[in-house]
Amino acid sequence: MTLFVGAFLDTPADPFDGGRLRRGDALLVVDGVIRARGDAAVLRRDHPGEDVVELGSGLGLPGFVDTHVHFPQRPPHLAPSRIAFQPWPWRRPA
Repeated sequence: MTLFVGAFLDTPADPFDGGRLRRGDALLVVDGVIRARGDAAVLRRDHPGEDVVELGSGLGLPGFVDTHVHFPQRPPHLAPSRIAFQPWPWRRPA
């Protein structure tokens, strides 16, 4: 187990809504899988003796989902008709 301690950015469900920076948080990683996330002091208390990696001035960013959006990829009811809509993001593979 490894505890990564530092600042982490949360991304919201709506990418146009901004994010939340959490300082003093930690991730508990076991065999490459995130098992816990929260206040660093609480996780250190609950998991004493685990390896700790201090991220220092680094920033933990989510990397599981591509959160950027190009305007023409938005659903057609949200895009003006003069802009070509790209339907591929909503097509399911055959």
